[in-house]
Amino acid sequence: MIEIKPATRETLERFYGKQPDATVCAWVAEQDGVLLGCGGIAFRGPALEVFSDFGDELKRHPKYILKAARIILKKAAEYRRPVFALRNKDEPTADAFLRRLGFEPKGDLYKWHSSP
Repeated sequence: MIEIKPATRETLERFYGKQPDATVCAWVAEQDGVLLGCGGIAFRGPALEVFSDFGDELKRHPKYILKAARIILKKAAEYRRPVFALRNKDEPTADAFLRRLGFEPKGDLYKWHSSP
């Protein structure tokens, strides 16, 4: 079973091999002790950047990707700040997924509809 849970410094270090370059509020997808993905909010100035990183194993379980995205956006809404995402141009489904979550393209960035 895949579990979505808050990331710790240790899980971020395990997943990325280093600490993030920004302050983050993140969650990880874990199955049997293996980290399958990470996503969250990076605090970069007055705006929030939402991010996700995951591989093929988690792609086979889209309901968990959507569950994590909803957790992240619910938390992002609490900050009442602009929320942006960068689309992974190498991922063919990224545009449709961001739009499904309520993001609107603004050039290379996507802005979340619930942002101020």
